[in-house]
Amino acid sequence: FELPNRAGGTGLVLRRGNTVLASNEGWGSSPNATGIESLSENLGAFALESETGDSAILSDLLPGAYTVSLENPVDEGGLALLEVYDAGDEDLVRLVNLSTRGPAGVEENALIAGFVLNENLPRRILVRAIGPGLKAFGVNGFMVNPKISLIGDDGELAANDDWEIEGSADLITRLGDRVGAFGLEPGSRDAALVRYLDPGRYTVKVEPSEGDPGVALVEIYVVPDID
Repeated sequence: FELPNRAGGTGLVLRRGNTVLASNEGWGSSPNATGIESLSENLGAFALESETGDSAILSDLLPGAYTVSLENPVDEGGLALLEVYDAGDEDLVRLVNLSTRGPAGVEENALIAGFVLNENLPRRILVRAIGPGLKAFGVNGFMVNPKISLIGDDGELAANDDWEIEGSADLITRLGDRVGAFGLEPGSRDAALVRYLDPGRYTVKVEPSEGDPGVALVEIYVVPDID
């Protein structure tokens, strides 16, 4: 992958709350490097070269909320890809939410999140791009007006600028409550959309609708069907 400005090295830290569960700088030095290599192949992840600065963590986790921090140990900055794979028994527990916070600009500097639905039936997905909503959490430099785009293999499937403008605010609020997402302020310029999606690969892109780039939070929720 010939990306410009890619990071020369990465570091990962896995936390639950304030507790550090695992960390890694350079996956080849990990004590379970063989397991990482084998499981990556089984899951369809592209292979990592052992002598690079790419990092990986393989861990058994109980149900709950976790955070992974992606850092650049040599402090030179650059683009990086953070991947999370659920390799557990889907009959027992599965990944239901991914959230990523980072700087978001336009075109190649957009904040991008990808996900794969590997199930037999369509699932309802709630996707949100939070900019102004980050102010309540003390985040500086947040994006004033984010736009979110949902993209499939055949192109753009849906897009939203302000979460209330399509008349689905009640649905977005209700589904957000169901999955435990924090509430969006009425009149805010955060973005959100809801879609039923078939099994497949999808990309979520966050860019400024207008104004300057800034920090944004992209969230992807699999909504349980209990209606």
